[in-house]
Formats: sequence, C-alpha cells, structure tokens
Amino acid sequence: MDDREVKEFAKEALRHFGLQVEDIPPQPGRKTPDLLGRFAEGETFLFEVKAKRDDPDQVEEEERALDQGEAYSRSIPTGSRNTLSGIISDGVEQLVSYLEVGDAFRLLWLQCEGREAADHRRRFQSTLFGIQEIIDMDDATHDSRYCYYFGNSEFFRHRETLDGAIIFANDEIQLCVNTLSPRVEGFRRSKLVQVLAAGLCDPDALEARGEGYIVDGDIDRRDKNLVIGHLAAKYNRPRLIFIDMKHHTVKMRVPRSE
Repeated sequence: MDDREVKEFAKEALRHFGLQVEDIPPQPGRKTPDLLGRFAEGETFLFEVKAKRDDPDQVEEEERALDQGEAYSRSIPTGSRNTLSGIISDGVEQLVSYLEVGDAFRLLWLQCEGREAADHRRRFQSTLFGIQEIIDMDDATHDSRYCYYFGNSEFFRHRETLDGAIIFANDEIQLCVNTLSPRVEGFRRSKLVQVLAAGLCDPDALEARGEGYIVDGDIDRRDKNLVIGHLAAKYNRPRLIFIDMKHHTVKMRVPRSE
C-alpha cells in the first residue's frame, strides 16, 4: 500500500472498532495529525498514521541472489532502531501540533508492510518500550521474559504527549499502552482499550502476571550492567542476564518440479 492507501485502511479499521473517524484537513505551514476519532460516548482520539516498508535496495539484493540460485541470508537485531525512532518522533510532532481537541488521547498507527512486516513490528515494539530479553539463570527452565524500559524508549521520551500506539502487521493488531503517560489510567478505562483488549500490550499487566519485567527509577539506560543489577535487586533474582537477540533468515529459491 502507498501512504494514501495505508491511511484509508487505518480509517476503515478504526471504524470497524466502533469509532466515528474523520480526516483532519492539512493546514498550510503547520503539521497536523491524520485522523480524529470519537466514540459515541464522547471519548476522543487523535491518530497519526505511519508506515514502515522493506528497504528496496535490500529487496533487490535478495532477488538478485535468488535469481542466481544462491542462498540469501540475513541477521538483523530485533531491538530498538534509530530509523523507527525518527518515524515515531515525527508522528508525535504532528500529534502535539494539533490543539483544537485538547482532551484527546494521542496515538500513532504504525503499519508494517512487506516481507519483513513481522520484523518491523518487533522492532517498533522494542523502540517504543526499550525492550530487552532477560533470562534467569537460576531458574531450572532458564525462564525468559521481556523487560520493558530496559533501554532508552520512545514512550519515555514522549511520555507527556503520547498515550499509545497501534501496530498493524500481517493482519494482526496490537495496542501498546504508554504506561509512563500521566493519562494512562484514563486511557486504560477508554473504550478503545476495551475493544482492543485481545491485542493489548500493557507492561504493568504483564509484570503483575509474572510475564515481564519493568525497569523504573532514574537509572542510566546506557549502562546495561547497572540496569541488570537494578532488576536483580528489584525482583530478588540474582542471576539475571540480558541477551541481544537477532532474527536470522536464510532463503533459497527451489525450482518447481514438473
């Protein structure tokens, strides 16, 4: 989809969830978000729509290798990405510039396109939440959980202005809650959270269920050993370690049998 098609898709999807959605007209010399949504009960939401697509140079390189009968392999970190930080920050700038609806919740619609849509989704999550995978070496099963706000995160950077993000990839939708927003409790009570509950990512709820860790407090996120020490003390798990995960893929085109 091109940008116009992505915006129209987001609009129809939000309408499917029960919102009354309208375009926000562009204003000369001023940035504006894309969509204004309201539930009949009166809750109001601003949405800026962004898309992440595959790198065309990488796609061309892959196709060239496959056409020549070669195996094509890639190894990509699943963590936070500067490119995605830029996309998120640009979207937030458009959201905060629109003051006509002062009580609206502000969200990004992040659409992941292409062959690597699932990878884009994981990296958007990591960039929003500063996610790091943590393993407990004292656990017999080497329990593995995501830790939220382990590293620098866009939700922390934009905590005063961004209430959440909807990530869409491969026909799956997830609503990510910015638990650092001062409006988080009101947002959790909103109808949008209720209708998207099946695809909700709320770190506080994950922590409460023993399915995730959270780093809180004024800690230098650039020092991973300091952060892991904070987690070990907070959760009384002295042998936690962090792992920088990568996604490995190998592709080869096999001729179809006659």
